[in-house]
Amino acid sequence: MQGRQEKIGQRGEINSMENKEFNDNLIYEQQKHIDFFLPFYKEKGWRVMQDNVGRDSAPWDVKLEIDGQIKTVDEKALRKEYGTFIAEILQDIVTGHLGWIYKPKDLYLYSSWSNDKLSSLYQVNAPLLNEFLGVNWKKLFNEGKIKVSERGWGITVFAVIEWQDLLYTKVAEKLT
Repeated sequence: MQGRQEKIGQRGEINSMENKEFNDNLIYEQQKHIDFFLPFYKEKGWRVMQDNVGRDSAPWDVKLEIDGQIKTVDEKALRKEYGTFIAEILQDIVTGHLGWIYKPKDLYLYSSWSNDKLSSLYQVNAPLLNEFLGVNWKKLFNEGKIKVSERGWGITVFAVIEWQDLLYTKVAEKLT
């Protein structure tokens, strides 16, 4: 039991450093919500009906009226261009908390930035993404695209999906 306690203690120290990066990323996303997403919605003529950014328990960031339809949207803002979509399947293996792909929402707006300039923006249909993962999980697993990370909230399982696959299957649309 002593070895397990030492490992937990070591992991906790590592996680506290990684949690700073994780928290910095959350702050970055919140800032992009204000600086980019809100003006983007206004430019597109999309009306913000409810704004949940900064609320931990909300399953989506904003509720928008888009062309007369109500859509719930989860905003993602990455500090660099990775060229792939990362889908969080399990938030934490230990607690059993499901990842954000299982939280009810209609769309993801997934932005990547380079030197604080927008490098890409994709709109991803959330229900179609879940269907895509259900159909393709075995292929993703066999190709090593299902990964595990100990950064952030805990031991997280996520899928790395090529944008070309999401575009080809019409799960995603490139907006910029």
